[in-house]
Amino acid sequence: MEVPNGAGSGFIWDDSGHIVTNYHVVRNSAKAQVAILTKSAPEDGVGTMSSPSPSKAVRARAKQGVGQDPAAFRSSMRPNSQGTGMAGYTRKIYNAKVVGVDPGKDIAVLKVDAMVSDLSPIDIGESSGLRVGQGVLAIGNPFGLDHTLTSGIISGLGREIKSPAGRPISNVIQTDAAINPGNSGGPLLEAKTGRLIGMSTAIFSTTGSSAGIGFAIPIDSVKIGRCCTH
Repeated sequence: MEVPNGAGSGFIWDDSGHIVTNYHVVRNSAKAQVAILTKSAPEDGVGTMSSPSPSKAVRARAKQGVGQDPAAFRSSMRPNSQGTGMAGYTRKIYNAKVVGVDPGKDIAVLKVDAMVSDLSPIDIGESSGLRVGQGVLAIGNPFGLDHTLTSGIISGLGREIKSPAGRPISNVIQTDAAINPGNSGGPLLEAKTGRLIGMSTAIFSTTGSSAGIGFAIPIDSVKIGRCCTH
């Protein structure tokens, strides 16, 4: 299976259409697109939205040039005709503008012009006070399979990885939740609360696929870097 250059994940930060992802997903891109799951039918009952809305995590792709077919962005491995795998939801694709980057923290901010009803900002938590052994969930777009959920635990804290700018990113979260190519920029959630604690960014692997050693930038660092500008 091939993953398109610049394919990654992200999450909706606010109802103004700001989407956070990794800088290395959009680096050197001429344009970007994001796919968001939105409600296509009215709520059937009070309890149907007790879990986080799927639109809180998005699939992002930075297009490395012009003249590429937008249809190539859509996964060919769709679970149903709408490609969502979830009844009552449909996928909408938006053109996005890169409005801020922080290469030193591997953070980028995109902006889409979408209706507020299509946006469901993620519940933002804190990365301070985390403990090894806590359960976590990762949502992403591994190998083009968008909105894939994997689970694991926090395997280590205080790790350090290098940013695309060559600078060290400190206090990185290590997890054994499966993170693969395409997960970059996706949310890492605390399992009990569903709140955002980190952004999946890198893996240690000799094969290029998950070896159970993944790294996420702590959300407290993302809060600081989100306001970055070109």
